[in-house]
Amino acid sequence: INRSFNWYWIYVLMYESIFMGVQKKMKYWSKMPSRWVIDGGLKKFRYSSNNQNQMNAANIAALMIFLIIVSKAQKDEFNDELITNFTYKEFSESLGISRQSISMGLKVLESNNIISIKRIGRTNQYIVNQNEDKTWCKVPIHELEGIFCRSFSLRSQIELYALKLFIYFSAIRDKKFKYSMASYLKITEKTGIPKGFIKKTLSFMLVNELLSRVDRGYDKVNGEKVNLPNQYYLKDYNELVYPNR
Repeated sequence: INRSFNWYWIYVLMYESIFMGVQKKMKYWSKMPSRWVIDGGLKKFRYSSNNQNQMNAANIAALMIFLIIVSKAQKDEFNDELITNFTYKEFSESLGISRQSISMGLKVLESNNIISIKRIGRTNQYIVNQNEDKTWCKVPIHELEGIFCRSFSLRSQIELYALKLFIYFSAIRDKKFKYSMASYLKITEKTGIPKGFIKKTLSFMLVNELLSRVDRGYDKVNGEKVNLPNQYYLKDYNELVYPNR
């Protein structure tokens, strides 16, 4: 009986060791430069209804590509840059979009000085550009590729707005909190998303698991309830406040 008992606990401990090892290696977030977002850089990514389908698709592709680059980027040991190598085939497999869309999206990012590209044979090296103050934030990246492949077609303005909100909420979150706070007025000011589209965009994000939940913000002043901006919890928000992950 003792021998069986000992083997049982050995198997349990082995399983827990393997499982915890996988959990530790799981990457839930990446560093993302945030100054350009805070300064209103997302407003450059516009959606036009005036027969601009190709440009609209390029803007959606650009933000998808940016998030994938950020998710794979590693700090260069020599100059502190965030860099990664990618082929068009790898982009296509990660995002489920065509080579033409990838090319257009990269041109948008490069022209807006959000990334730099070094061409090395058939593989390009992508550098995530940073401001001098090197302000950065945590952006959730776990399973983003699957969400993009399932739910993004490069045809809907709500897709563009969802990407903008996802990046914006990541950039403005205080590191002490699991949520981001912003009024509709501030969202429109910093992202260019029309106020009338914000609620629909939030619904799209909730359905497609870019956003976990939205809570009404409030406080009490002199015993009376005072409304505050909503609290937006991004996907995997619990992982964003752990200091060692």
